[in-house]
Amino acid sequence: MLHVRKGRLYFYVENQGVYQWSTLPDGDDSPVFGRYECRGRWAGEGVTLSEHLILACLFEAIICHARYGARVTWLDEDEFNLITRTIPPLAIPPWRWCETRFFAGRGAFMCATENGEVNGKQGYSIHIGAKTDHPLQFLKPYLDDRWEYVAV
Repeated sequence: MLHVRKGRLYFYVENQGVYQWSTLPDGDDSPVFGRYECRGRWAGEGVTLSEHLILACLFEAIICHARYGARVTWLDEDEFNLITRTIPPLAIPPWRWCETRFFAGRGAFMCATENGEVNGKQGYSIHIGAKTDHPLQFLKPYLDDRWEYVAV
């Protein structure tokens, strides 16, 4: 629900209430601010409202509405980099919330967060989605029992 409080327009909350976003109630494309657990100080997200809304639409489409997709909690950096050759990063800075980065290309969409290092390699949690199964066929060589969800 949209509402203005203390000079900020509250417009988006992560589905578990972990993170909240706001903007200024006036201007053409105001900056976006975020904070954890809907309390504390607001911090600049480094994106404008229009950029944030693009990312929010992608996030909701990938996580909630994509008929086809895949999800893995831990994917090492080498495999992650191979996937990003097909689904390149968007030219919009990541969300500060979990440093979530967004990718799109060839009909596939992805959001990814870093999970720390194991044996000197960075790991990633990724969600991939698409409207049809065709854009996801490139994933088949990577899919194994580590993937919690696969609809390809």
